[in-house]
Amino acid sequence: MRQTRQLFILGICVLLSSQLSFSQSSSEVLSDHLIAHYRLNNDVTDNSGNEWNGVNEGAVPTTDQFGNESYAYYFSGNGESIQFPAADDLKPSFPFTVSLWFSVSEFNNASASMLYNSDAVPDLYSGFWVSYLADGRVSAGYGNAQGYGAQYRYSVHSNNTVEVGEWYHLVAVFKGERDIDMYLNCKQEILVASGGAYEMVYAGGTGMLGRSYSTVDAFHVGKIDEVKLFDTALSSGEIGRLCNFNEVVTSTEEIVFSDETPYEESPIDEIPMIDVVKSGMNQVNVTNHGNTSIQSYAYSIEGKLLSTTACQPGVTTVDYSNHQPVAYVILIFVSEEGERVKTLKLMTD
Repeated sequence: MRQTRQLFILGICVLLSSQLSFSQSSSEVLSDHLIAHYRLNNDVTDNSGNEWNGVNEGAVPTTDQFGNESYAYYFSGNGESIQFPAADDLKPSFPFTVSLWFSVSEFNNASASMLYNSDAVPDLYSGFWVSYLADGRVSAGYGNAQGYGAQYRYSVHSNNTVEVGEWYHLVAVFKGERDIDMYLNCKQEILVASGGAYEMVYAGGTGMLGRSYSTVDAFHVGKIDEVKLFDTALSSGEIGRLCNFNEVVTSTEEIVFSDETPYEESPIDEIPMIDVVKSGMNQVNVTNHGNTSIQSYAYSIEGKLLSTTACQPGVTTVDYSNHQPVAYVILIFVSEEGERVKTLKLMTD
């Protein structure tokens, strides 16, 4: 069963102590200002309740970052797309926020490969978009619908680059004219800006995932998952609610393995208990006292998913020895119902 990404993927927002929590107002913002949400779980339905359902034009269901079949979509770069209605609600004015997950299978020679294009019109910079460049930098921008040169757009590019085969979470906050923030894997990017446009104007085109219409092929080759559009500029705290790893890490108590001492029991009585005890170098034995599987997720301190292990009833060995050099591993255990059972920050041997 696929686990709920808001619990532990879009920034591992899991409570390790009663001191770490997020305000109700942040949760309300993420819910009340959600225009569209495409989970891409083997369909292109809008899961926000607003019914802005998409149309799949050739993209193929594929595995997500946890290996769940048909819980993301793959684009081969041959013109596939997922298209959205040319509706006013999907073409917000400033401010607004876009969030999505993606991985790149290969870089093409285009100046940019399109992830999300809000207003696909041939050879025209209009609406907003998020994309990545041939050198791996991630980009967000908008156009004034006056033409197809640099003077007709405004774009920002990340300092960091993405690598082939890795999953990334991207949040682009369009705050106003020539004012865009971008977060890659939960960290705010230092941005380089280009282009001469000030105003953002839509030209009535459909929205698209995976490609754009232009004389230069700007097709994405890779996967896309969990696309969200908000009609507000998410604050840093709200982005923390959506995708925050560092705050959890800095708020945890450091836990060092001992050979005999098990870790704390689950505080959630109705969820089957697990015990975690060191069993070898960079290994733990997980005793699942329930009768259903519990999934473990191992993360690096930077928030990169290292491995997943299904802990069946009984004893399962979780091995993270192949993931050095890392100083710490974060282990998160989640029940089949998507509830957190236990979270541990562990020093590696």
